[in-house]
Amino acid sequence: MITGLAHLYGAAMAYAFFNQDHHGNPVTVPYIDVIDDEYYEVDLTRQKKINPNFQYPRENLDELMKVERMLNAISADCDYEQYRNIIWALESTFWWNRYELQYNWSITAPHRFEEAALKKLIASYKHGKFTLGTLVMYAKQAGWDEEKYRIERLINRSNNKWLKKFRGNLDPRINNSDISSIKNNLCPTINLTDPKDKNSKFNPLSIGELLNIPKPPAIIAGLIASKGISAIYGPSGSGKSFAIIDLMCHIATQNTWYGHKIKSCPVTYVALEGVGGVAKRFQAWEERHQVKIPATLKVVTEHLSLLNPEDTKNLANRLNNMGMGTGFIVIDTLNQSAPEADENISKDMGRIISNAQLLQKLTTSHVMLVHHSGKDTAKGLRGHSSLLAALDLAIQVNKSGGKRSWHVAKNKDDIDGKSYFFKLEQVTLGMDEDGELITSCVATPDIFSKSQANKPKPRGPQQAIALMVITRLIQNSAKSSTQHIGRIKTSEAIKEVGDSLLVEDKRRAERAKTAINGLLALNLLTQDGDLLSLP
Repeated sequence: MITGLAHLYGAAMAYAFFNQDHHGNPVTVPYIDVIDDEYYEVDLTRQKKINPNFQYPRENLDELMKVERMLNAISADCDYEQYRNIIWALESTFWWNRYELQYNWSITAPHRFEEAALKKLIASYKHGKFTLGTLVMYAKQAGWDEEKYRIERLINRSNNKWLKKFRGNLDPRINNSDISSIKNNLCPTINLTDPKDKNSKFNPLSIGELLNIPKPPAIIAGLIASKGISAIYGPSGSGKSFAIIDLMCHIATQNTWYGHKIKSCPVTYVALEGVGGVAKRFQAWEERHQVKIPATLKVVTEHLSLLNPEDTKNLANRLNNMGMGTGFIVIDTLNQSAPEADENISKDMGRIISNAQLLQKLTTSHVMLVHHSGKDTAKGLRGHSSLLAALDLAIQVNKSGGKRSWHVAKNKDDIDGKSYFFKLEQVTLGMDEDGELITSCVATPDIFSKSQANKPKPRGPQQAIALMVITRLIQNSAKSSTQHIGRIKTSEAIKEVGDSLLVEDKRRAERAKTAINGLLALNLLTQDGDLLSLP
């Protein structure tokens, strides 16, 4: 049976903590004792189906109290991903009363709580995933101070302040002898650690804990992480302004960008250069793609100084209050955000980098700087080398021989060196009051380019024939499409490729599928559902 002491601890301490939200405000939904013998038997049966030798781990009351303190620091009215990770972290303990912790923390956000949804979430937990380290991470992000808590516990053990603090909220079922029993278990002999360690900010993690830290999905898979600092740069006239407009609009509206999957998020464009033409560029993108840009893409036209931390904090607070945090922020350009700085001096560039990192941290976003290349474009970014060193990603935009491309010059967490070609398409937006056409340009993939430097070659004659046939079909599709997007059905490609191969009739479909799969593996083709396109 369940130990009475642990049950009394749950009834006493959980009620004391969870009758407040994380701000300390009273919660109208009281603590509920949800664990009974029936629940215990059902849970034990479920665990033994997974592991016949399962036994509930021995309760550690100090650890239980610490967990409740951490939960009390975290708002249950958080995003789903954080809520799920915390529930699973608690589930990973296999404590018999973990459901009480999950339930009573969840009901501090009663407007969102559904017990059926909580039980379904718990049932989906996979053994071996997450640890209490996940809870510690979220609690610290919410302001919980582990060292302060440890010191308070040591003090409370020595002078019984814990009893004075919680007695008024204890469950009436608990009598004095029960309280004495709880006190004796909560107050073992104090064993102080080295006093030099009490102010340490460090919390070393095991590899397992490190691997269990939740990793949010990238904004653009293999390219733009959910958090970080990056730059897109190139000489004037290379098309980088149009490329960045295309990038932002795709993040706000689309599923892929040059074959890379996108997780849409809020996008903020800090337009410090060429503000007069910005509206036309977005309008042209909508016209070209026949897609309405959502309100989650916003443009800031006021001046931002990356030399002024207060400016940075002001923008971060504004974006967070508008729900634009945890997104993608573009500052166009680095030079205009710090016109009085000397980009070649380490001190000035360090201030710019520091404030860009501050903006990233305060908004939990990815910050991309639009910058210029130096006089010698082969040397990359203009200015001090500390900028490139601080970047997680650097994209170089080039124009050579009439061909435009963007190139992954640096990618800290993935493969660099890839190049992608694009072109500028003119879009007519209307006529002005003098009868002159109003136009702008849109960056679109250049699927007809033959000079992609890092493009792999088809392997064998059948792949070569397949690529030639599919390229022709996609080009014809793009010409006939009102949106000029080249895509064909996989079934159509298999038939056309099969008819072009010099093989027995009964093997045409099989050989065509093999050739197409080979081209997909080489990234010479991309597939979205049943549609094939060129990368």
